[in-house]
Amino acid sequence: MTPYYLNYPKGAVENLEWRLACRERAERDLHFRHGMMDAAFEDILYFMGAFCWAYEPRASVKVKPFCAWPHQESVFVRMDAAIDEAAREEKPLDVILDKSRAQGGTYGYLWIDMRRWLRDPLFSAGYVTRNEMLVDSATDADTLFWKLAWGISKLPWWLLPKGFDMKKHRSLTGHSILNPENGATLVGYAAGQDVGTGGRKSVFTCDEFGARDFVSGGKDESIMEALHDVSSCIRMVSARYLDSGVFHNACEDPDHGGIHL
Repeated sequence: MTPYYLNYPKGAVENLEWRLACRERAERDLHFRHGMMDAAFEDILYFMGAFCWAYEPRASVKVKPFCAWPHQESVFVRMDAAIDEAAREEKPLDVILDKSRAQGGTYGYLWIDMRRWLRDPLFSAGYVTRNEMLVDSATDADTLFWKLAWGISKLPWWLLPKGFDMKKHRSLTGHSILNPENGATLVGYAAGQDVGTGGRKSVFTCDEFGARDFVSGGKDESIMEALHDVSSCIRMVSARYLDSGVFHNACEDPDHGGIHL
């Protein structure tokens, strides 16, 4: 159980009512506001339960509070802790998330990184997707950086970095979002690009890494080889699409090491 796990309601209706009451109080009570910020920055599940959302266009209620389900909680806590573990040990640590669809896995790792983008000076997260159309778009909700920008836009003003302006600090062409207060960055790449060449990242996520677009021509192998020079913490996140490739082999190999979720 995380430090503030008992401090937020888990049901959708109760959570919405609690969020509304908390936001109203935080507008007028500086001590309470700082208490919420401290709890969110210490506890990833509290951060999600207090400030994060999920967008599901197929549902009748399309925007819901993002409260981790019981079977997700340990996964998200472990994914977050892996970033610190890799930095502390200064050696490669692969995080393998074999996920089912419609289980919130993508939102989970994005909100983990958004919290660190808010909190950790010079934090840097990288993302690689199958193609550039899935990296970023001002209008396509399926892209990673639409989700990140949307999630940031839903935060209360007092949780945002000082001086932050989405129009100024988000680059659609560079596929990046900068925190101007602490220098943290979120940066996206397509599989055909030189992924992370010359750079360094606190964590790097390979999104839907088991998809055919990655596996064809050994693209997944060359990406993994390049990324181990870029970040000590590499997430391979995907559903099962093929019975071959780096992601499939990592899932099937008990001796692969790393963290299997």
